[in-house]
Amino acid sequence: MNTVNPRRGYLLGLSAYLIWGLFPLYFKAIEQVPALEIVVHRIICSAIFGAALLLLWKHPGWWSELRSNPSRLAVLTLSGTLIATNWLVYVWSVVPLWRDATKKIVGIASGAPDRFVPSL
Repeated sequence: MNTVNPRRGYLLGLSAYLIWGLFPLYFKAIEQVPALEIVVHRIICSAIFGAALLLLWKHPGWWSELRSNPSRLAVLTLSGTLIATNWLVYVWSVVPLWRDATKKIVGIASGAPDRFVPSL
């Protein structure tokens, strides 16, 4: 059984806050990128990262194991397709909202909210 490591928990929590804090800059950087390209990039990077993790975790036979079990491969392909479709719909519908909101978020984060947020 693993023991609780509070230091690791704090580092993971801080990392999550850092990532969420940097999202406005990321959204600003992808402002002009089409939704399909964002999803394709995410799929490719996730596949590379997942394969690297499997190799790093000393599971070298994962590819042959997956190929020898076609039903598992079919289920994983179907679930991957459904997740990709979900992300495509999400990005396609939300990215235009990000483009407007990112200007406001970056303005607030830079200390100039009055230029981006209308006064009430």
